[in-house]
Amino acid sequence: MRSLFVLVFTSVVLWADAQYLLEEDFDFTVDAVAGVNDWVHQSGTTNFMQTISPGLTFPNYPGSGVGKAVRVNGVGGEDVYKKFSSRTKLYYSFMLKVVPATNTVKTGYVAFLGKEQNTGVNGNVNGNYFARIGIQTQGDGTWKIGTSNWAIPSTSSTPMNPIFSSNAFLVNKVYAVIVSLDMSNNYKVAMWVKEDHFPNSEVEAGIPDVIFFNAPNTAALPTSVDVIGLRQDADCPNVVMDGIRVFDNWGSFVLPLKLISFGVQHENKNYASLKWETVSSINVDRFEIEKSMDSKLFQYISSIKCVNKSDKIQYNFKDYNTRVETIYYRLKIVDFDGKFVYSSVVVLKEDLSSTFKIGNLGGRKIRVFHSNVKAAKFIQILDFNGVLRKVVTASAGPSTEINLSELPVGNYILQIGNATSTISQKFVLQ
Repeated sequence: MRSLFVLVFTSVVLWADAQYLLEEDFDFTVDAVAGVNDWVHQSGTTNFMQTISPGLTFPNYPGSGVGKAVRVNGVGGEDVYKKFSSRTKLYYSFMLKVVPATNTVKTGYVAFLGKEQNTGVNGNVNGNYFARIGIQTQGDGTWKIGTSNWAIPSTSSTPMNPIFSSNAFLVNKVYAVIVSLDMSNNYKVAMWVKEDHFPNSEVEAGIPDVIFFNAPNTAALPTSVDVIGLRQDADCPNVVMDGIRVFDNWGSFVLPLKLISFGVQHENKNYASLKWETVSSINVDRFEIEKSMDSKLFQYISSIKCVNKSDKIQYNFKDYNTRVETIYYRLKIVDFDGKFVYSSVVVLKEDLSSTFKIGNLGGRKIRVFHSNVKAAKFIQILDFNGVLRKVVTASAGPSTEINLSELPVGNYILQIGNATSTISQKFVLQ
C-alpha cells in the first residue's frame, strides 16, 4: 500500500525566556484575566475579559500550544493591561485568530502599548496609545489588520486614523502578528502578519504589511511605553489572542536549532517512518514525538535525545500503531531549561491504490476481497449509467459478502472507498 509522503522544509528556533520584557501564555487555573499574573483592570464594568481553552498553536511560535488563550469580544466591556520595563523602541508579538460572530463589516481595536500613571484619562494608563492593533472584517470571510497611534495632548483628543493592510486574511485561521514601535523615529510602527511560520529575524520577515508614522503634537507625548493593553471594542469583531511576547531585539536572543526537514511516510505497510534533519543545535535537550487522529488533540508517544552539534544530524522514529486512515505528527522541541516550541504538522494518509478482487457466488451474490485495502469504509454498486444501486459498509474482516438479488443480472461498477479516496472495478452480476 502506498501512502502520501509529506516533507516539510522549515526552520525552528528556541527562544530564551530571560530575554523577554513580557511573556504571557494565559496558563491560568481561573477564567478571569484581571488580577491574575499581574494583569490590571483598566476600564469597563461589564463583559469581563476571560480566558478560553484550548490555547492557540502556530509553527515554531514560542509558547505555541501552552496554556489557554484570551477571547477579546467585540461587544465592549472590560479592558486590561500588564506592565513591563519601560522602552522607547521595542517589538511585541502574539498569535491571533479572528472569529467574527456575523459575516458583516466591523472595525475596531484589540491591543495597544501605553504608559502607566497613577491617575489618567482612562484608568491607570496615560491616554496616549501607541502601536494600536485594529481589525477590520470585510464581510466575505476575510479581514485586514491596521495600526495607528492615538495621541491625546493637552489641546486635542482626536485619534490618528489607522492604516490597514492591503492583504486580506482568513477568518478562523491562526496567524502570527509581530509589531515594532520606534518612538525615537517619529513614532514609527511596522507590522507583519505571518501564516506559515514565525520568522527568525526582521530581515527574514521581509516588507511589513503595514507601516505607520507620526503622531500629532509629539512634544506633548510620552517618549517611552511600559504597558501592553487588551481592548474589548464594541466596534470590533471577536478575536482570540495568545502567546503575547514583548522584546527588545528580534532574533538576538534565539537558541539556534534549524529544522531543515521533517517528513513521514508509510514503510512496507507496517509502520510510519518519521525522519527529520537539523543543523546548528545548541542547548536542545530532546525531541518529543506527538501524534493526533484529528489534528487538534496531540498525545506524546516517544522521545529522542538531541545531538547538539553544528553539523547536520538526521533523526528517525518508527510508529507501528498506524491502523487508521489519517494520522498527524509533530515534534515538540525542548531545551535544557524546559522551554519548547512545536514543529509544523505532517500528515500520513492512507490511499486505496491496492487492488481488490470480486468473486461471483451465483444467485446474484458477490464477495469482495479487500484485505489489502486497509482504509476501506464503504462499498457501492452503480449501473453503467452511473446510477447508484446499492451501498454497504465494508466488513472489518478480509472480505465482504453482498446480496444483490434485487438487481437484474448484467454489467455493473463496484466502488470501494473512504472519505477521501475511491477506486472502481467493473464486474458482471450472474
